Amino acid sequence: MVNRKESEFNVLVVDDHPQTAVGIATILDNEGFKTFEAYNRDDAIEICEEKKIDLVIIDEKTELGECLKEKKILITSYEEVPKEKIKRLKNLAGIVKKPVDAEELLPVVRKVLRL
Repeated sequence: MVNRKESEFNVLVVDDHPQTAVGIATILDNEGFKTFEAYNRDDAIEICEEKKIDLVIIDEKTELGECLKEKKILITSYEEVPKEKIKRLKNLAGIVKKPVDAEELLPVVRKVLRL
């Protein structure tokens, strides 16, 4: 199998606070990932239908995970994610604490995408 580079991965960042989504996307953009941003559930679903998304980074409060069963999901959260939510998300790849910083986010993203 050929190893892919960061620039070959599409990551969707979903958060209802635009500055948070932009901040996370900027961290990933600076490392060469191709990012898309959505600020609500409907826009996120539309982007996933239109683009080949490899990873969705989503705010824990956004009820979207069940709609994206075939996508890898990384949750961001200020507090502990409820166990029942974790059990429902069979495609959950990880959890990153907010506020998100590059030193925490990038190793998790690279591990999930097997870089």
